[in-house]
Amino acid sequence: MREYMVLASEGGVFGPPQSFDLTDEFAHEFTKALIAYYRIISHRAEGDYAFENTILLPEPAAPQPAQETKSQIVLTEALKRYKADRIAAKRWSEGSADDILSTLNSLTDILGDIPVDEVDRQSVRHVRDTLLQLPRFRNSKRFKELTIEEMVALEPDKTIAVSTVNNNLTNISSFLTWCEDEQLIPANPAHRLKIKEEKPETEHRSPYTTKDLKNIFNSPQYVEDTFLHPSDFWCPILSLFTGARREEVCQLHVEDVRQEEGLWVLDVNKKRNVHGFANKKLKNPSAKRLLPLHPFLVETLRFPEFVRQQAEKGHLRVFPELVKIKENYGHKLGERFSEFRKTIELEEAEGVKDFHSLRHTFSNFFKQKKMQDDPFEQTFGHKLKKMSAERYGGRFPASMCFEEVIAHLDYGVDMSHLAKSKFVPR
Repeated sequence: MREYMVLASEGGVFGPPQSFDLTDEFAHEFTKALIAYYRIISHRAEGDYAFENTILLPEPAAPQPAQETKSQIVLTEALKRYKADRIAAKRWSEGSADDILSTLNSLTDILGDIPVDEVDRQSVRHVRDTLLQLPRFRNSKRFKELTIEEMVALEPDKTIAVSTVNNNLTNISSFLTWCEDEQLIPANPAHRLKIKEEKPETEHRSPYTTKDLKNIFNSPQYVEDTFLHPSDFWCPILSLFTGARREEVCQLHVEDVRQEEGLWVLDVNKKRNVHGFANKKLKNPSAKRLLPLHPFLVETLRFPEFVRQQAEKGHLRVFPELVKIKENYGHKLGERFSEFRKTIELEEAEGVKDFHSLRHTFSNFFKQKKMQDDPFEQTFGHKLKKMSAERYGGRFPASMCFEEVIAHLDYGVDMSHLAKSKFVPR
């Protein structure tokens, strides 16, 4: 041991050789340390990394002022950690993460990249009040090169909607709650800063009336069959007869249109397809569901046959002409439907009428008949109202959703002429 110790000391392991005496006592302690070292190596080789904690004392952490550590974490770094944590916890998908972070960027846009513990109630209130003064399309070419202060100074006529500002505040509050949980801030300063909206939520969008539906589906585009893209023809009809969201129909894979219990259904999911292609998203867990197809879609318009033809052409998606823009396949379709809607005479209403109003029309049909029960809620993609239905047992089978929901659907509008379209299989 003495020779070994001399070599170690000359190598600088213990400092300069003259700084200690190579005594038997020192050799004994050095040997004990080597034995401990090889015991740790032996246990690690067997996968046991806990053993070393029984013979080694933890090194004391260097004390640092708590306030100094917090102040080094700026908003961009905290947002980066927040995104990683939400994705790891499967709270967000990559697509939804980008959508949510686009609203959270208003924090850094307005406050700058300040330390997260400097975001107080006054700061959040300033963000809220500034958002209310910004133009509605502040990312357009007209405003893209302007600073926040310059956009506010323009005093635009059309500013961000109150509902959009409140959506921003909801996401900001969730982020600051996470910061509080992570002990980056003492408390969430964004509680109860939302703005009360003048209109009740049910009036934001209005359903289409029977007269509206007659005008839409008897328009020249439908009667004369002038739509250029299959999605322009099919997607409004699918949404109207299933209550599906725009993105849910636009992102469909050909294998998502299938039979269940002898019924044709839309399988709304975010699974990879048989080729490993994953590009779908769900708004929430309740959005995952089977939507039975109305007989009008199956028998009159032969939609399953159209999907089969798309598959035979080698398409993975039902509407391959729709490309993803801003994480949504329905972006361009929404723009084209808005232009189409402007050519239609619609009855006046409290709320706006757009593509999403087709889903509202579906909902309103069952609301008027007082049929918005749990089978309807499941079909509609909402969380079930009754706790027992939500917590116990499986989901309602497709046959039950068909019999108690879809089979009752009748808008009182003759659409049989749509079967003559070039997009309907013969």
